[in-house]
Amino acid sequence: MHQRQTVVFGSIGTAMLVLLVLCTMFWLNIIPFPFNRDFTRTPKDTAYIPCLTDGAAAMDRKTISVRVYNAGETEGLASRVGEALTKATVTVSATANWAGKPIDSSVILFTSKESVASAYTLRAFFPRSSVVYDPTLTGSQVDVVLGNKWNEAADFAATPDNGAFARAMKNLDNCTPIADIPTPDA
Repeated sequence: MHQRQTVVFGSIGTAMLVLLVLCTMFWLNIIPFPFNRDFTRTPKDTAYIPCLTDGAAAMDRKTISVRVYNAGETEGLASRVGEALTKATVTVSATANWAGKPIDSSVILFTSKESVASAYTLRAFFPRSSVVYDPTLTGSQVDVVLGNKWNEAADFAATPDNGAFARAMKNLDNCTPIADIPTPDA
């Protein structure tokens, strides 16, 4: 009886020690965590700024769907911006803290190839934003990431006018035509 208890408790203790070491290695980023990695995107040096197609017009705000992430240190920022966008009839599907590396800019709009016009339309709300192609996004979703250099007065226009939407629909410098952006499989 005593020997059986020693074997059972010894096995449980050994398993717990192995799990403790493994979890500590995940926590210290010695080894990457294999699940839920989709929120750790950061713009890379080879990130593509997509161009608008010729003649692209601003999208109807009611058809734009966004997720707003706070990558800065201002508590509740994503929620406040998400509420303001909702009041402006933009569909906000989620607000959360950014789990990736720090964003050293004011605002980045991550977009798929399908939602480039939506991302540029959102630039009317975020005049100092940049638009970055993200191969992990599909469909019409746009991710708005509010970075460390967020300045509410300069970075957010809660009620943009028609002129702001017209200015937003101009290609950013150094943009790449959508057809020239390689697909993830390429």
